[in-house]
Amino acid sequence: MSRGIEYFNARLWGMRSFFLPEALYQSLLAANTRDEWTSVLRDTTYGEFLGPSLEPNDSRVLFRAVDSSIALRTHRLTRLASGRPAVALRICLAEQDLQNLLTIGSGIHHHSSPLDIVSGTLAGGLLGSEQLQALSHCHNTREAADYLTTWGFPYHSVFRSSLGRHPDKPLSEQRLDLNRGFLEALIADARGCAYPVILRFMRERVDRINLITALMWRSLPSDRAPSEFFLPGGQWIQPGNFSRLLAASSLSHVISLLPPGPFRKSTDRAAQKLTDPTRISLFETYLEWEIIHRYSRPLNLDPLGAEWTLGFLLRLRREGIRIKQSLTRLLYEIPIDLFLEMSAYA
Repeated sequence: MSRGIEYFNARLWGMRSFFLPEALYQSLLAANTRDEWTSVLRDTTYGEFLGPSLEPNDSRVLFRAVDSSIALRTHRLTRLASGRPAVALRICLAEQDLQNLLTIGSGIHHHSSPLDIVSGTLAGGLLGSEQLQALSHCHNTREAADYLTTWGFPYHSVFRSSLGRHPDKPLSEQRLDLNRGFLEALIADARGCAYPVILRFMRERVDRINLITALMWRSLPSDRAPSEFFLPGGQWIQPGNFSRLLAASSLSHVISLLPPGPFRKSTDRAAQKLTDPTRISLFETYLEWEIIHRYSRPLNLDPLGAEWTLGFLLRLRREGIRIKQSLTRLLYEIPIDLFLEMSAYA
């Protein structure tokens, strides 16, 4: 029997109690040993995945515990949803898969260790924790594409197409084509799911990419015109103002050229947090947090719409990322002040 969005939202409301309070985040960040870090999570929803003891120097157990808890909750949602809510949920989960595949592709390209790759992903999409682990061990991205095809991943053809025919295709072009193809598919699905908030969020994802491209286009391959890196489908950045953004001389100038609206407000708030306006990668992280906050705050949640679905998943994503970030800081012994400056941990 197909259940409506009211039933699904009621179940989501009941699952809010499992989110960690802010005080626990700060305790995770302040932990000086793995035992201290683990003890903070022991009595939370992550505790059951930590096990009774830890193998010496095996940090994979800790990252896997975070992924397993996140994956369990998202998998539970897929069992609860049916009909149109299930379509909206699948689109939201697939958007997280896009971010994971971008991270995995970059990690494989740079010959990163599987642990480093997995630490930058989050099992909050259609791909589960074990699948992310398998992809992190791939020797090349074509092997990863074969895995996705074998598993029947809905967007496997988009990932394979982004690789191109030549093995030496630049990573920047692979990432651009993966974003282009994946978001085109997600936006098409969002147009048919009948929940406007899902379409707005996906279009804003395109806007965010185009904005960062405009800020960093001088580092792109010199044999390509900047306009070739424009992604269609956004709401706030169209081909005309994209050209003007490319000609802007600074971050503040770029933001001033954006049309008034919630996206520009988010870019303003993200820019205000920067101490160095040339640190575009940090600005990108701040902007992502601002957008996640805007779509997940209670005032924006319509009990008869998909706002609760998107808001819950974005809040869960933020939680998982922050937990993994705190663990990464601990393992690499990064001073807290430096870590906060580098990671936009917020």
